[in-house]
Amino acid sequence: MNVKFANQVRKWSDAGQAVWSVDVCEAGDYRLELTYKGEGRLAWRIETDEGVRLQNQQNSSPVYHACPMGLLTFHKPGRHTIAVSLVEGNREQASLEAVRLSPAE
Repeated sequence: MNVKFANQVRKWSDAGQAVWSVDVCEAGDYRLELTYKGEGRLAWRIETDEGVRLQNQQNSSPVYHACPMGLLTFHKPGRHTIAVSLVEGNREQASLEAVRLSPAE
């Protein structure tokens, strides 16, 4: 078995993605937040295995900072994947540390 682990995802390639498996207990809307650092404006794309997509561009900072990305909808409960990619910005300086989901109320 080959397992890869990283504290941060950095040195993004044009087609690079970071992918997480998540267990969703209830279908519905979830707030998605990325914790990242970088230089200048960064545009991130987030996509689920159900084809739901978010894209958001915000300023970055030289230290890790949590930034809200929007609402991500899961149509069914169960195991899902979330893929995050950097679509615009300084790829050498961008570093993604965490993805956080919380139920929208």
